[in-house]
Amino acid sequence: LQGVRAPMAAKLNLVDLAGSERQSRTGATGERLNRATKINLSLSALGNVISALVDGRCRHIPSRDSRLTRLLQDSLGGNTRTLMVACVSPADDSCEESLSTLRYANPAKNIRNKPCINEDPKDVLLREYQEEVKKLKAILAEHMGTSDLSGRRLEPLPLSPHLWSPGPVGVAMFFLGTHLLCSLARNSADSPTQ
Repeated sequence: LQGVRAPMAAKLNLVDLAGSERQSRTGATGERLNRATKINLSLSALGNVISALVDGRCRHIPSRDSRLTRLLQDSLGGNTRTLMVACVSPADDSCEESLSTLRYANPAKNIRNKPCINEDPKDVLLREYQEEVKKLKAILAEHMGTSDLSGRRLEPLPLSPHLWSPGPVGVAMFFLGTHLLCSLARNSADSPTQ
């Protein structure tokens, strides 16, 4: 695994937020009117989430108010890069819808996301362990006077009982007579394995 990068995860959401036009102008009836009402309710919930994210004083972000806002939870203030494209029409009869779209999109540009690389925590921990082992080998090589430790028998060294103290991963080395003991622990609550 040395030199091999851990797999990373990514997600791409493409969402068309069409449906904010006035229902009286669409002439929709029956099932189509019912669907348009639900779409507009989801868009209203999305507007509430955007407003809450832009307003820094809000503690609660209402991202569970609709399916749309739950799906876009990572894209809104989460761990992603987000691009919102607002489509407006230059036609005079669409002026009201265009203005509504711009009012909707304007606060969205102020949302600040914190994108970072998605890695499996186990892979990160494994890489930290590998770095700790590399440091330990360097310390041993320094005290044994060689850079190659493969196939060498360890001799007792005139050192204090604690050669090396635990790092952030929780690795410790101890010399007891002619034996080298290594302890590994994930955190202070774990019992060490020798």
